[in-house]
Amino acid sequence: MKRTICDIRELPSLAALKAWARQKHVRVEYLGRSLRDEPVYGARCGVVTRVARGRREGPSRVVWAWESPLERLSHGDLGEWGNHLNRKGCRP
Repeated sequence: MKRTICDIRELPSLAALKAWARQKHVRVEYLGRSLRDEPVYGARCGVVTRVARGRREGPSRVVWAWESPLERLSHGDLGEWGNHLNRKGCRP
């Protein structure tokens, strides 16, 4: 017996998502932003989820930056690895 666990599909527009949600008697919710900085909306009915991307408004509001926690440590904080770096002539 085949059983659907999760069915996620993208609809072509926000209007199509709203029509689908109205038909299923569910709410459309804001899910966040895509990596292309587009707003993403979704509606769920049981195991079925439909999503749609909205239009991007104005300049990007999300800054993608990651800083390693190791960048804030000095060589002394790194224990034996820091001693190895010091022997190699690396400066913090």
